Amino acid sequence: MPGYEVYGEMRPIMSFWRWTVASLISLMFGAGAFIALPDSAWELLFFALFFVAAAVVIGFYSRRKRIPVGIKRDEERVLITGIVDSGILVASNVKFASPTSLYLERQGKRLASKKMVLYFATAEDAGKVVDWVKRGSRANSTAQFHS
Repeated sequence: MPGYEVYGEMRPIMSFWRWTVASLISLMFGAGAFIALPDSAWELLFFALFFVAAAVVIGFYSRRKRIPVGIKRDEERVLITGIVDSGILVASNVKFASPTSLYLERQGKRLASKKMVLYFATAEDAGKVVDWVKRGSRANSTAQFHS
């Protein structure tokens, strides 16, 4: 991701059922397309239970995984780009979780990840992002910023 001013990692905060459904969908469209369905009802039941169990395991693993992101300013907007979610970062709530991490709630579409924790290498990078979000959210009177 060249051309970004700040790099970090993001951990989306989503409910466990959303991680499980996302894992099940990726399993079905990924590996499921290459597997022939079983002939008997018992084999089909085992096949379905195996896929659900695999989705639960992947869901547990995925919800702790961090995703690399790049953040930059574009005039008055703050842009965030990552593997899972990209777009304009309009925060409604920002809190420092530690000197190098931010808890962030943002506006978004229905299935977009709205809550996340951003991790940075230095406290200066975290401070930059908070300043950018404050400037970009001045029009939004409901924004809350906590130190």
